[in-house]
Amino acid sequence: MKNIKIYARSLIFLIGLAVIFIGIDFLCARDGYTDYLLRNVNSDTQDYDTVIIGASHTKVSTNPVLLDQNADTCSINMAISGETVKDSFYLLEETCRNNDVKTVILDIDYQYYFNPPREGFYSESFFESQIRWSSPVKWQYILENLQYLDVRNTFTRGVVCSYEPAEICVNVKQKLSKSYKEADIASLDSPAGTYIDRGYFYMNPVNALGGQDVIDQWKDRSNECVRGYPLRYLNRIIKYCRDNDIDLICVTSPITPSSIKKLHMENVHSTINAILEKNNVPYYDFNMTRLDILPREDEDFIDYEGHMNGEFAKEYSALLGQIIKKHNNDIDVEKYFYSSYDQLYENLMEN
Repeated sequence: MKNIKIYARSLIFLIGLAVIFIGIDFLCARDGYTDYLLRNVNSDTQDYDTVIIGASHTKVSTNPVLLDQNADTCSINMAISGETVKDSFYLLEETCRNNDVKTVILDIDYQYYFNPPREGFYSESFFESQIRWSSPVKWQYILENLQYLDVRNTFTRGVVCSYEPAEICVNVKQKLSKSYKEADIASLDSPAGTYIDRGYFYMNPVNALGGQDVIDQWKDRSNECVRGYPLRYLNRIIKYCRDNDIDLICVTSPITPSSIKKLHMENVHSTINAILEKNNVPYYDFNMTRLDILPREDEDFIDYEGHMNGEFAKEYSALLGQIIKKHNNDIDVEKYFYSSYDQLYENLMEN
């Protein structure tokens, strides 16, 4: 009888704790783009056959609507700002749970492969904390990353909580709204641009580019090799696609022309290409796109880091769709891409 009382008290304590956590989450945790995106991809309204994964460069560069118009696909852009290669792997698994995915477009962003943040940094579990507890992918993530997880962000969404009264009012109003219940991404507001359906963010053009200091900090990264968890999870993505008969196509979306040489993107290209070539994975580096095929200038971007504006993204998305459509039909690579970075640099100087 005594043991039963102890168990009952423990159970009541755990239930009370869960109620407190749920209450804090409802009041204080800010839901936005990532939550809406995950609910969209798991809804019954659409079966996506193509998924685009990557980080912020991908989020603002690849418009699924224009991609589909040119590639005859049904795609969704699952790129999230700050998405690591580890995130991409679990995000791919989560996307495939309720969609019959045939093609994965992995946009390889140099920032997350060469000298990335150490595994287990405080906000790393941001993506995991957005996945619903009913998803087996969440439990897989937790079990496979126990040594890295911070309990404050694993069982609660502490990294996105705000305890200011005004913020709490905004959170509650949002979560009671129709657009929140329907996970309407287009209803989200941002002064930098417009959220579009299926995960794409249209970035407003700017008058002056920022981020030159970031380029100065990153210019030596290309001397690093791809190792540690980025390489481990890239290999897991390759294996997952191979095991599930999914066509994996790797790309690198173009960055700001004046930053390409400063960042030694030729080194990045050769390193990434060697890894993918070894695994028989096709790789299209759109920094090497011929300028007569995809004309571009610094003004087509919003910073020197390489985030493109929405107008240029229209052109890139259409071209990407054409490449994806022709991918399995002996594409004439020389028609679209320079044969080397030296050839690219020569043409950039002429322009």
